[in-house]
Amino acid sequence: MSLGEMGFGRYKKPFIEHLTREIIEKGQLRNCKASLQRYWHPLVYEEDTPTYKLKTKEDPEDREESVFFIHMKNRILFPFLSLTLES
Repeated sequence: MSLGEMGFGRYKKPFIEHLTREIIEKGQLRNCKASLQRYWHPLVYEEDTPTYKLKTKEDPEDREESVFFIHMKNRILFPFLSLTLES
């Protein structure tokens, strides 16, 4: 499973940016450097390439937000929908 598959695509770029800082800039997680450069980075920054589609079998419509984010957005836009009944 990945963040994108679970509907949490909004966290992919910040996560990879953090990993990049840790691996490249700070020299941590040395064993992950090749994976970052060859696999993770392209899956975040090259989403519209044929290689990405081949690796993930994902289409742009598969990148929809998680139902959680849709629910939270609706709560903000339509607060009356989230009212609860007290017994």
